[in-house]
Amino acid sequence: MIFTGDDIRSGQQIFLKYGLMENGSVLGHGAYLGPDFSAAYLHDLGQVTASVIALQSYGQSYESMDAPGQAAVQTEVALILKQNRYDAQTSVLTYTQPEVDTFQAQQTVWADYFSKPGNDAGLQAKLISNPEEIRQLTAFFAWAAWSSVAERPGHSYSYTNNFPYDPLVGNQPTSDAVLWSALSLITLLGGTAGVLFAFGRFDFPGWKGKREHIHPQMLPGGEMTASQKGTIKYFLIVAVLLLLQGLCGGLIAHYRADPNSFYGLDLSRLLPSNIVRTWHVQLAIFWIATAYVAGALFIGPAVGGKEPRKQALWVNILFAALVVVVAGSLLGEYLGVNNWLGNLWFWIGDQGWEYLDLGRAWQILLAVGLVVWLALLIRAIAPARKNGERKEIASRNISKSPSGV
Repeated sequence: MIFTGDDIRSGQQIFLKYGLMENGSVLGHGAYLGPDFSAAYLHDLGQVTASVIALQSYGQSYESMDAPGQAAVQTEVALILKQNRYDAQTSVLTYTQPEVDTFQAQQTVWADYFSKPGNDAGLQAKLISNPEEIRQLTAFFAWAAWSSVAERPGHSYSYTNNFPYDPLVGNQPTSDAVLWSALSLITLLGGTAGVLFAFGRFDFPGWKGKREHIHPQMLPGGEMTASQKGTIKYFLIVAVLLLLQGLCGGLIAHYRADPNSFYGLDLSRLLPSNIVRTWHVQLAIFWIATAYVAGALFIGPAVGGKEPRKQALWVNILFAALVVVVAGSLLGEYLGVNNWLGNLWFWIGDQGWEYLDLGRAWQILLAVGLVVWLALLIRAIAPARKNGERKEIASRNISKSPSGV
């Protein structure tokens, strides 16, 4: 027994707990400061298999062979690694000797990778030093590499459509991968064009080039309501979060150029690259969402024509909840990646999925907050549904808009 399914699942949890998706990637998903762990493992597996075949069949090392000889070895490597030896009846995957040797050697490779910031693109030194965690993490990488090269039952390509690309193991792009990649790009561009065309059908965005000034609809007299004034602090938070995101982005760029130090300082001890990139992604989501929420809450009463009852109170409650979620999730991610939350890392620490790094509890609270915001917005603009003159946010002719300013 080399490793078990439980080892693979435990290795995945280790990968998520330490925020490694914000350092490298698995099967192409994640950051690009570090390597694609599955691709690196797969390539090393191919090299070990090629070395064994070259010595056993040709009596020389793979590196010393000429191009035709290496091509012949690569063909044999692909035949061996692409054979699916998983038995669905017994739930047992049988390894060849090169696969066993690779798994044993890779544990040393990844222990060395996590030893110091210069190796691992700015991770905290000895982030993962427990031999059992290294073994389970390597099992996860081994499974990911196997799934990317072993052929699906009944098909001539792997579970990942031969991704990542690696000629050494016979991973070439399939025709389906090329077709759907092209179709996805065409759909993206076509969909974007469709949205712009539909948006251009309306006059108020200024699409048709008219030069007259657009007057935003406001409440009579131009006075801000209590809830509108309450959104000012939202925009202050937006500015702070945007500034912090920019600083995190600058630090990530430095880690890419020089992961060993920050102008002589070892920032990886306090702000390792996986934490900084996690924050960089989360801060982008938070400041964009906050700006969107605040903008809608500000415009809502103007469109509706009046201030809903206790709207200001709910705007302030929502703001407090937003601060708790933002601050709590950022702090939780730091504590979770540093392994200071124990088994709570998934709920209040770093959930580990790119763009959903925040703990599950914070994710749920954020979703609840957005539902509350939607309810506040709907009741603020509800009167406009009954008043045709207030259905547009802006009016081009101030004389025709009794509530224009």
